[in-house]
Amino acid sequence: MSSFAPGASPLLRLTPLQLSELPPHPDLPLGSSAIQSLNPKKEDVDQPDLLPFIVTLLNDGLSFLSKSQVEANFKKTSTKKADGSNASVDVLTRNFSRSALERDVPWYNESSSINAGVDPPSGQRASKAPEADSSAAASNSLAVPTAPVDTRRARSPSNASARSVGSGQAPKIRRKKPTDILNEYWFTRRSVHNCVSAKLESGTASWEQFVFGLLHNHSKNEQEFTPNLFDTRKAVDWDGQVRKLAEEGSLQRKGWTDVSISINEMCHALPGILAPRCFGVLVVGGKVLPEQAVDGGGSSVRPSSDSAKRWADGEKQKFVVVTVPVKLGVGVKKAFYANHRNRKEGEGQQREEVVQGLYTAVETCTLRSKGAGEGEEVEWIMTTASDAAGNLPMWMQRMSIPGVLPKDVSFFMKWIKDVDEARIEDDLGGA
Repeated sequence: MSSFAPGASPLLRLTPLQLSELPPHPDLPLGSSAIQSLNPKKEDVDQPDLLPFIVTLLNDGLSFLSKSQVEANFKKTSTKKADGSNASVDVLTRNFSRSALERDVPWYNESSSINAGVDPPSGQRASKAPEADSSAAASNSLAVPTAPVDTRRARSPSNASARSVGSGQAPKIRRKKPTDILNEYWFTRRSVHNCVSAKLESGTASWEQFVFGLLHNHSKNEQEFTPNLFDTRKAVDWDGQVRKLAEEGSLQRKGWTDVSISINEMCHALPGILAPRCFGVLVVGGKVLPEQAVDGGGSSVRPSSDSAKRWADGEKQKFVVVTVPVKLGVGVKKAFYANHRNRKEGEGQQREEVVQGLYTAVETCTLRSKGAGEGEEVEWIMTTASDAAGNLPMWMQRMSIPGVLPKDVSFFMKWIKDVDEARIEDDLGGA
């Protein structure tokens, strides 16, 4: 299912993606100063195709928060009550050191026998994962299996541009090792909610309300229910290209529907004299297709091996939203904070000078049966790693985050019960 071993995705990292590592877009021109600064030799830039990029991020996010991975690799530290919610919230942690990320993530290296951009030859068995032992959950090892590959199958700039955006082939995405890999401290919350409309029972939400509030218009809705998130700006989206992929069936064949991808600037107010933080992020979301829908059809269609691995007993529906940091810089004209347009064009709090921080997250919701005649429930998991930068030391950030995480559940539950049902029905009518 996942393009990479769980936790080992080169894309799903706190170290930000550069513009040249994103799928092509007219508002992210290769001639921008940001990309030119990364490419002083003016070599051809081999940007990833949109389809494999989307599929890789969604698969890796889903795998990272799979039931088996959370149980094996995330350490539970506390259980807290979320005001306004009937569900308690488990808080968990998982850490990756810089040295482990440098060593164990399959970064692309043209001179290396390990190439994350292609699959191993058929029938070749991956080697044993490094340092994979019973204490893996507490260690920083990523336990990434590696194998030599046939480099003749690697992508080249010459054939990359020839492929259609709707190509059914979705090779793995390659990412070269960044020079500034960061330690990652992942903080996770997990809660299980009765699947009942918030209009009928306070502190709960229906599946439709979760889809509306957390999958569709993810960033704008987050601004509505998060008190200190004072501005959200969409800088770029790939809506037209995604529609084409959906019409061609390319996303469905990979097991995904209701997909969106965009770059947003998310700006948070901090207490006291601390300057606001702005996070440039790429947000990719999608629903996992039921097994019988993959490859185009009804119940007679045999699910692919990838699809079959996505579902546990009793699970009916699920979606995932993956957020990764992007280094926008001044070269993106439609950015608002990264290129300082806010200082002249903003209003009120928007005009303040901001500190650029880093934020990555994975959020999943799964609808499942409780048991025979017992109704349904929704498991909601969110994990995040961040660096608010500026004068806020990491040790202080790590102390505060576990207490803040359960509040997100409170904010959402209090907000969704007041959202007009007609607004939700109108939104879901196009899903």
